[in-house]
Amino acid sequence: MVLRDMVYRGIVRVGRVVIALQGLQMHVEGQERIPRRGGAVLVMNHTGYMDFVLGGFPPYRRGRLVRYMTKAAIFHKPGVGALMRVMGHIPVDRIDGAASFEEAVRKASEGQIVGIFPEATISRSFEIKNLRTGAVRIAQAAGVPVIPMVCFGSQRLWTKGGKKNLGRSRAPIYLSLLEPWVPEGSPEVDTERLRAQMQEGLEEVWARYRRDYGEFPAGEFWVPARFGGGAPSLEEAQREDSAVEKERYRVRKLNEDLTGLSEKIKEVSRNLVAGAYEAYDSAQGKLAQAQEAQKEQKEKARDEERTAMMVWLKNNMDELATEVSQGAKEGRERIAASMEQAKNNAAMLYSQLSSSGWERYEGSRLDEALTRLAAQSKQIVSKLPHRVSSQFNGIPAAIVCNIEGSLLGTDGAVHERDAAALRRAVSEGASVVLTTEFGPEEWRRAAEEVGVRTVGVCYDGAVVLGEDGEVLSRSFFDGEAAESVERAVRSLGEEVSFGWRTDSDSEEYHRVMAVVKVPEEGLKKTASHLAKDLKGVAEVVLTPRRGFHLLPSGANKGLGVFRALDALHITPEQAVAFGAVPSDIPVLEAVGKPVAMADAPSEVLKKANSATAVSDEAGVAEVLTPLLDAAAEGE
Repeated sequence: MVLRDMVYRGIVRVGRVVIALQGLQMHVEGQERIPRRGGAVLVMNHTGYMDFVLGGFPPYRRGRLVRYMTKAAIFHKPGVGALMRVMGHIPVDRIDGAASFEEAVRKASEGQIVGIFPEATISRSFEIKNLRTGAVRIAQAAGVPVIPMVCFGSQRLWTKGGKKNLGRSRAPIYLSLLEPWVPEGSPEVDTERLRAQMQEGLEEVWARYRRDYGEFPAGEFWVPARFGGGAPSLEEAQREDSAVEKERYRVRKLNEDLTGLSEKIKEVSRNLVAGAYEAYDSAQGKLAQAQEAQKEQKEKARDEERTAMMVWLKNNMDELATEVSQGAKEGRERIAASMEQAKNNAAMLYSQLSSSGWERYEGSRLDEALTRLAAQSKQIVSKLPHRVSSQFNGIPAAIVCNIEGSLLGTDGAVHERDAAALRRAVSEGASVVLTTEFGPEEWRRAAEEVGVRTVGVCYDGAVVLGEDGEVLSRSFFDGEAAESVERAVRSLGEEVSFGWRTDSDSEEYHRVMAVVKVPEEGLKKTASHLAKDLKGVAEVVLTPRRGFHLLPSGANKGLGVFRALDALHITPEQAVAFGAVPSDIPVLEAVGKPVAMADAPSEVLKKANSATAVSDEAGVAEVLTPLLDAAAEGE
């Protein structure tokens, strides 16, 4: 520490000589508010690149050194980075600042002065921007006071977008240290208090400057807009900074998503090694051994299906690796490292799967695990800005949501963020179509919960209702067709259950859909058999709950959505649809912007151009909110 401080003090002395040669006219007030000993958080507004040098002078005069928190990129520069480390400054990763926060708390707790620019970036308006809460939180965690300091004049030497003026400029520099205080309330409230204090202090500095040097010259780049200067207004600068913060948040979330995907891939690999997927195989394996005559043909088909699954997963991972870094201005190295780790883990998984026969995993949940990995990678790609802009051109004219799979969470309610996004979209002129496997009561209940007028596609497309509840179309089984359906299902045996779905007292909705429940091991075989037996009479639609629906021939959810959009005078190409179950496939195939929920089965995911979060995580809002925000900002 002694050697470090000797180097630091030597650098400060050199800086003082440089300032003297520049002829800077230093005006310092409140220097006595810097404590001779003990920790503190020195908070300073940020107007120029020389703030680090100027802000350290009042503490130095009191025998103190400041350990600044500064962006990590500076520490990677040759020469400068070494000096920053020797002086004990703290590198800040703007994407993930947890480590720098802990280091700052430690130093302040040990009795050092930690310097922070809570505006995060240079204020091009030369006013006090919105502050981050980090300074207050560090002071609270370390149990030390905040010492606010405002500076004016640094921007004349060298600021963002301006030319360097480091010669003998004789520019006036004002530094004012304000009353220290210890934050004890919520970080948000105390941060707003800090900003108000600094704004008041800056206004007093402006008054002193005009008293000493006259009114600010109009049009000068270093003069705030409120005084007729050439700087952008606070509002303009804040908008630009908000866009930067929004991008940093996106990159941080992207890195978290990549890390999460990598861990999930590792988990599947560990389960393979541990035999976890083989554990599900015992009952199915014994059944297969008892059916040797059919085993070989079935296994060949399943092998081809699973090989196609692995190819699909690999293609999604390759697509992710190709596109993940596009457009990222910050955090590219971190993203690349996370993607490389995910690729390495995926390569290991491919190797494991290729070296063992698929029959080892017959009857297990391996297929589901691979589908989830593919969905997760597809979801990450879907959120990349260039993919969003290529798929969506503004707010869609119509938004189609499956109530059971896209909107209702595990608690049976619509996520508030989804409801809010749909209301915003409707207020911007979009229409909403809600689809359901149930009847009009479920459609009306969901529409009321969301809080918008919608068109309803009920009974998986057999009935379409207008916004006022009028019947736009209805398909049903007549007497002869209904008898054929009942006869065909009864022939399947007692283990297959059957019933007509109607949750309405109105006769007009009777016999629009039949519900068939089948033991899981015979599901696909039974569905295939019925599809042949009832050809021209009924459509077979698989459901997520060990069964399927029978609709009148020619009816499906895709056709129902088409009729709903036609009633709204909207073409399918103008619509976005969120799909989660097999009955959504015709819808995804019909619309211009198909999106699959992350928990959808593989056949649904493969029909979508993009994927989004599950309904419990507001997947609909995840897609709509960025589009609505962009429209509000005029992008």
